[in-house]
Amino acid sequence: MEMIQYTPPVSWDDKGMDWESPDPGNVDYYRAILEAVIERAILTNQNPNEVLYSIIQYRPWSIAAINTIRDAIYRLAPNFVNMEFDDYKDDLSDFPKMWDYYDLVNSEGCRICECPGTGSSNAAGWAEWLKSVKNAINKLTAVKFSGISGTYLSRSGAEHDPPFSESISTALREALEGEPYSGTFSSFPQEFYSWSGNTDYYRNSDGERGYCGYAQSRSIVIKTARRPHPTAECDLIFRYKVSAPSGPVSYSSVLQKSVLDLGSSGLSLGVSTIRTHWSANMEMDISIGGNVDDIPRNSSVPVSDYRTNYDSDGNVSGYSRTLGRSCKTGYEGIAYCILDFAVENGFKFQ
Repeated sequence: MEMIQYTPPVSWDDKGMDWESPDPGNVDYYRAILEAVIERAILTNQNPNEVLYSIIQYRPWSIAAINTIRDAIYRLAPNFVNMEFDDYKDDLSDFPKMWDYYDLVNSEGCRICECPGTGSSNAAGWAEWLKSVKNAINKLTAVKFSGISGTYLSRSGAEHDPPFSESISTALREALEGEPYSGTFSSFPQEFYSWSGNTDYYRNSDGERGYCGYAQSRSIVIKTARRPHPTAECDLIFRYKVSAPSGPVSYSSVLQKSVLDLGSSGLSLGVSTIRTHWSANMEMDISIGGNVDDIPRNSSVPVSDYRTNYDSDGNVSGYSRTLGRSCKTGYEGIAYCILDFAVENGFKFQ
C-alpha cells in the first residue's frame, strides 16, 4: 500500500495558499496555523498541546484542535510585546505593553472566539475565522530579551543633617570627585539616571531644620547580545523610557516634588527606540543615558511633618518628625531590549 506523503507549508504563502480567500477544505491552511504557533511556542519556551499535532492531511480538523489553537494563542499572547500600542500612561508605568489574549482577540473583532459550525455551508464563516487567526498570530512577532551585555559608569554622593544648601552642595561635590565607578552588566533591562535630591530629616529645638542631600548618576553602553534564536534572524530593538525621577529619597516616605531636568544628556521625555539588525559575533557601542558628570542640582525644598514636644514646664523641648518628605530634580530611565522577528529571514510565518 502506498504511503501518503505530506509536506507541511513553510510560510503563509507556500503551496499556493491565498489568505485573502482561504479554502477551509484545504488542510494546508490549518497546518500553516499549526506551524506558526509552534514557531512562536519554541521562541517562548512553551510546548504546543498534543492536540495541535493532530492536524495532518488524513485527519479531519476537529473542534478540539480549534479550541487548542485558541488556548495556544491565549498562552502565547502575554509573552509578546504589543508593537501597535503607544498610548502609555503619563508616568510610563505600563511600559512596555505586552499583548494579552483579550486585546489580541478584540483587534480582530472577536472572530477568533467564534465557531462557525460544521458543514460545507459554513465555508465563508470558516474562511473568515482562518484569516482572523492568521492576522492575530502575525501580531505576535516581538518579545522582550534579557541576553544583553555591556558596561556602565556611575557616581553617587550623600551628606546628612546640615542646612539645605550645604547638604545638596556637599552631596554633589562628593559624587563628582575623582573618576566615576565602572562596571559590567550581563542582562536586561537596565536603569540609567541622573538626579539629586533632599529629605527634610530633622528639626532641632530652635526650629532649625537639617536635610539629607543625595546625588546619583548612571549611564550604560550596550556591547554584545547573545544569540537569540537558533535559526531565525531578528532586529534588536532597544526601547527606553525617560521620565522625571520617582520614588521618595532615603529617610523619607513621600516624594513631595519631582522636577524633570534633562541637563545636557540629549535625552527626550517619553519612549525612544534604537533598532539594529542582529548578526553573529556583532559588536555594538550603543550609549543610553547622559554624561555621568552632569548631575542636575535640586533646588526644591521639602517640608516634612513634625510634632511639637514640650517639657514638664510646658516649654517647647523639640520636634519629632511624623512624616518625612523629599524632593528630586533630574531624570531616570529604564531600557528594554525587544527582539522583532518580523524581518527578512525572521519568522517563516509572518
